[in-house]
Amino acid sequence: MTAGFPNELWSETFAYLPPPSLISLHSTSRSFHGLSRPLLFKHFDFHPFQISGPIQGQLRFAGQSGIDRNVRRLEFWTSNEIAPFVQGCSVSAIRRSADNPARVFAAFFKLLPNLYNLRGLSCCLVDFDQAAVISLSSFPNLVRLQIISCNLRGNLGVLPLLRVTTFVMNQMGHLESLKVAGVHRWIKILDTDRLDDLRIQPPPSSTVFLENASTSSFHHIHTLLVGITSWSQLPILSNFSAIRNLQITACPPWNSETQALLFPHLMTYDGPHEVLLLLHPRASPKRVAIRGCDPVLLLERFGTNHSIMRRVEQLVLWSDSLQAEVLLKILQSFPNLSEFRLNVVQLPGVLPDAGTHTPQSFFESLKTSSPFPSCVQKIYIAWQIGGPSHEPFSLSSVQLQKISDGIQRVHDDLKCIWLVVWGCQYLWIRGADDPYVRTKYYGGWNLEFEFSPPDTKDTFAVLYHNA
Repeated sequence: MTAGFPNELWSETFAYLPPPSLISLHSTSRSFHGLSRPLLFKHFDFHPFQISGPIQGQLRFAGQSGIDRNVRRLEFWTSNEIAPFVQGCSVSAIRRSADNPARVFAAFFKLLPNLYNLRGLSCCLVDFDQAAVISLSSFPNLVRLQIISCNLRGNLGVLPLLRVTTFVMNQMGHLESLKVAGVHRWIKILDTDRLDDLRIQPPPSSTVFLENASTSSFHHIHTLLVGITSWSQLPILSNFSAIRNLQITACPPWNSETQALLFPHLMTYDGPHEVLLLLHPRASPKRVAIRGCDPVLLLERFGTNHSIMRRVEQLVLWSDSLQAEVLLKILQSFPNLSEFRLNVVQLPGVLPDAGTHTPQSFFESLKTSSPFPSCVQKIYIAWQIGGPSHEPFSLSSVQLQKISDGIQRVHDDLKCIWLVVWGCQYLWIRGADDPYVRTKYYGGWNLEFEFSPPDTKDTFAVLYHNA
């Protein structure tokens, strides 16, 4: 190989190249031809009723000649020379009302099993009949299936189960239209003994799905994303006894008469705080994100000695206000926090009540004292406004240094401080034995925290991407 580098090293390098660069390598360099080919044909996009527009990302509807050309492209990708390289496929039936998808998708599902190394399939607006489901069940390596506004119709008869480990459904519509589309029938054709990750949204789809899951058991699912429209659905959730990662996208107003003991093995949670009130005593969530949080209501319902709070190590709160006294009590209720993130989204035109922090008063208070638990290692505070108009606010170098000094004074193990104020971001990161290095960003960049797997030593990561 060129320059004596092993093929494995070149393959790792090529994996980061954009498609145009890979195409150039593939067509101009004989040495790199064999290495670039698997990467070029790793993912197949099939949108038979669309063609690319003159502007990048713009889509137009194809005429009959364009549709025929896309079918020939399908035949090329499913040929013996190309099919072994394909690991992912995205297909959509976005079309004009005059277009007839039956012939095209009959050919698609007939040729699809040729992609025997396929691991992930995403379908949008595709009608599934018996032949299509049988085609899906024939893949030995398919692990992820995503369904977006697809219909499951006709007499399916007795079918082999889909042995995927991840199933994602995003089905829009009201309850009756969802039943017509066959949302409730997907649960019948999934191998629940193999399924590990289940994500159903929006809430109406979750409702139809859960109603038909009441007689099934899901003892092997570890990750669940659903929306709750009624607290009466909670007994159904008790069928998911092995859940470790839970996200609730919506729930109704709290009903204090609701009783349940759910998710004894829960490790991470993202959603309204009410669901946490129903956890099994054995549940030990390490990472909790509470959206739409009313801090006062949170304290009232949990109290200051709730066992769930004592087990949480990473906490994320979203709120539209920040009261100094309430924040202090909340943080005292989570004595073992190593990571704390607070997102304050201030509503435009709403004046703060007495005792409610403004950005200026909050950051001023950090200069003299820290409300955070002594064991905290990573702090992220984002203060944003929900509208275009707000008073200018920035921190001078002297103010920033005082804030940093005030926090570090009481937190010996602190690794990171990250402050975000209306488009201006301040980040301190400390290495093993190095002092903090402060950097400042003005708009145009988004920084995101990401939870790493629980078995890693450091669960903090910063991702940079252009806004």
